[in-house]
Amino acid sequence: MAEDQNPGERTKGGAEAALAATREILSAIRTHRGDEKPVFDVILENACRLCNAQTAFVAALDDAETHLLIPAWRGASDAFAEGLKEFRHEVTETHLTAVQAMVERRVIRIDDIADTDTYRQAEPVRVFMVDVENIRSLATVPLLSGDRGIGSILLYRREVDPFTDDDIALIEGFAEQAVVAIENARQFREIQTRLERETATKNILRVISQSRADEAPVFDTILSSATRLCDADSGSLMLVNDARTHTVLKAVAGKQWGFEPGSDQWPLDLGHAQTEAARTGKVVHAIALKDTDIYRSGDPTRVML
Repeated sequence: MAEDQNPGERTKGGAEAALAATREILSAIRTHRGDEKPVFDVILENACRLCNAQTAFVAALDDAETHLLIPAWRGASDAFAEGLKEFRHEVTETHLTAVQAMVERRVIRIDDIADTDTYRQAEPVRVFMVDVENIRSLATVPLLSGDRGIGSILLYRREVDPFTDDDIALIEGFAEQAVVAIENARQFREIQTRLERETATKNILRVISQSRADEAPVFDTILSSATRLCDADSGSLMLVNDARTHTVLKAVAGKQWGFEPGSDQWPLDLGHAQTEAARTGKVVHAIALKDTDIYRSGDPTRVML
């Protein structure tokens, strides 16, 4: 029994458990080279078990490195898990410990969340955690890639039971492994994307060489490749007519919305994204179609889309 062990035996047992956890995590990294989430799941399972934490999650930067997301969690209630799924906060929101630890590249420990100014000021997230989730003690460890913070690991206890220096050291080791998983997965995806794009280019060049008298197969191949590689639901390719008065639909991919290549056309001065791109020779990026003047004006095509 633990009470009968001397301190040396307990220390040895903890070191062996940590070593076993590390081996399990490294095995997960090797097995899931292109996906960091299974590695996060193994890390959180071991972190909760070895640090006596009831709830934990990993926060990580999105691809644009502007927002922090929650790709993995453990021990959260259904209500808490729903909030984690929707978690998307700018890296400037440093009142959140997940963001603060990453931005400031430092460990944050809160012995009792209920005994903080943020909780007393009724900040919604803190109130929910204490009053609904019964979470009291918190440890947040940043994920560091060189001198950059790229995320954080957060562990919670459901009673006032502060995390120790030994707990933090263990979590920091797990954080290093989480960073390896993130960087490996990103490199793997970058290589896969590059190979897919090279393959798409080769296919397009092959179709061009085989369809010198007919551009339609080339357009179809270009558009289907672009739609797939950009993870788009649909795509269209248009050309300006000889009189430079209209754009004419030449190819569609994915959902076709009832449009017919070769038949449907739009005035070049209509103000649609595709007509503006053709008229100005510049990329047009509409982040939200509802938040455009042409939608608010009731344009039938934009409203339908």
